[in-house]
Amino acid sequence: MIVEPRYSDATTDWSRGPQGGWVVRFRPGVLEGPTQQSVSACDPTMDSAPKPGLLARAAGSGCEVFFGGVLYDQPKLAHDLGSEVAAADGPAELVLWAYHRWGEAVLGRLKGIFSLIIWDGPQRQLFCVRDPMGHYPLFHAEGGGWLYLSTSQEALLRQPGVSRSVDRVALANHLRHHWFDREQTFYEAVRRVPAGHVLRVGTNERAEYRYWDPAPVDKQMDWIPEEEALERFDAMLDRTVTRFLELGPTAIFLSGGLDSVSVAAAARDNSLRMGAPTPWGLSLGFPGEVDETPIQKSVARGLGMPQVLTPFADSAGTEGFLLSVLRASANLEAPLLSPWLSVYEHLARQGRDQGCRVILTGGGGDEWLGVSPFLAADLIRSGQFGSLLRLYRALRTSFNVSASVTFRSLMWNCGLKRLLHESARDVLGKVAPSYLQARQAERTQRSMESWLAPDPALRAELFRRDSQSWEGEPQSRSFYLRELRPALDHQLISLECEELFESGRREQLWFLRPYWDAELIEVLCHIPPQSLISGGRTKGLVRQSLARRFPDLGFERQRKVQAANFLTSLVVADAARAWQELGDLQALSDLGIVDGKAVKAELAQVMRGESASDGSRLWFFLNLEAWLRAHI
Repeated sequence: MIVEPRYSDATTDWSRGPQGGWVVRFRPGVLEGPTQQSVSACDPTMDSAPKPGLLARAAGSGCEVFFGGVLYDQPKLAHDLGSEVAAADGPAELVLWAYHRWGEAVLGRLKGIFSLIIWDGPQRQLFCVRDPMGHYPLFHAEGGGWLYLSTSQEALLRQPGVSRSVDRVALANHLRHHWFDREQTFYEAVRRVPAGHVLRVGTNERAEYRYWDPAPVDKQMDWIPEEEALERFDAMLDRTVTRFLELGPTAIFLSGGLDSVSVAAAARDNSLRMGAPTPWGLSLGFPGEVDETPIQKSVARGLGMPQVLTPFADSAGTEGFLLSVLRASANLEAPLLSPWLSVYEHLARQGRDQGCRVILTGGGGDEWLGVSPFLAADLIRSGQFGSLLRLYRALRTSFNVSASVTFRSLMWNCGLKRLLHESARDVLGKVAPSYLQARQAERTQRSMESWLAPDPALRAELFRRDSQSWEGEPQSRSFYLRELRPALDHQLISLECEELFESGRREQLWFLRPYWDAELIEVLCHIPPQSLISGGRTKGLVRQSLARRFPDLGFERQRKVQAANFLTSLVVADAARAWQELGDLQALSDLGIVDGKAVKAELAQVMRGESASDGSRLWFFLNLEAWLRAHI
């Protein structure tokens, strides 16, 4: 299959591509939506399926609703509202009726992937809502007396009075791998509504709060009985996949791992039940130790799925992997998070050529099907050493990590060290709070490498933000339950969702992750950890059923395939050419984010193989520099 290049070969072409997106603007008493041409819920080329990025509008009784995305279970919602709304014209009108009935409490009843804006004229209240897991983005910015709202940051930046200045703190913290503020974007003027949150704006007040939480820290966890766990999980996975199949012809990014194979199996089974077209399997053939081609072919054949199997080299771009990725980053609203995005977009376009409009992935499986090693701290504290041994064995047999490393990580890093640190912090917080604060400040200073923030003002601001992050939010006593929060609240999760959404809008495809579905996560949060390692390995909920379905593929003993070494080899191989084309880290240096000379010397050592640092550091610097050049 011939692949046409997406980006110019000109060495100076780091400009952004065209961006789209609607904008709703608000000021007290006034809500103005997009032009009528851009307000549409359907696209005739997609058999009337909802289309990523478009918006539906409804108004009545002094209220107005803008809805973008997919609303699940619309017939049930209409039934609950009564026969007079059975003929509601689309999700926006249905939400309008529901708001008239239940008011603000309607947010807890809505299920789907969406961004939602509700203006209650009589109450003078504006509600800006993002779906529970953040599949659909929603950003806001202010300028000229208006509050602007959109799924597109670029659309907001084009509005009168909205500054285009990048946020130096966000960029510097990105290089540090510090992501504290879930509302922060890479622009000073643009903020995000976090997943599962609503921004409420009144005449004299503005508040943001979480309206959906599957595991509140102030409540006792209600665990699903072990004998019911698998049945509840299977039923909800089928329900989630069925909803996605209803959006149109479907394909699955099919690797050889447990997550994508379990999604593919569920999609095939439910498509047969529904009488829907057989989903396609879309697979990349990686070379060397990360090659899963035999498993990919066997799974597709066993499921009776047509398959596109593309060698990685054919998807990497004509000018090499790294340069293609950097050019892709320059065209995005935020710096590229996944270096694999371009190759998977190429694969997705092959699925689109086969008529597919929905691409499912196994994303989220690592976060929600596995068991956190920080369970060790809870088990040590409660003296459950038999369960601790079972956890060690499950992790040891599920990952390609030595016994000594697994033992030290589990017993010390995730176990005793966490318990001792918490105890010391609690004691010092009571008897010597100033000493504790000084120790935290010292740790912050050590985390700032010498090349970071040569501008004193920026360095001081980074320190101030770090100090604010010490306070944090209330946490569960359980270390295991604490580790659920990052998968719900972490800024990286929002960045990943937004990147996937933007890719889908650009390619006119739905990229969806069943293991990131809110209702499925509500079930997974309440499945006890011992059920997640049933059978003596992680991901026990899917491992055993796949082993029975594909008895010759070894899923019962499969270990996680890590592509980090392969990525490092790609980055290092192309880094010299990319560095030569970029010329230097001029944009990062000019903004005072890095000391360009110091970073250049360190990265030169990495490229020569003289540094213990891997290619990930190269990738972060080059990626951020390429993005900045197109956005300042």
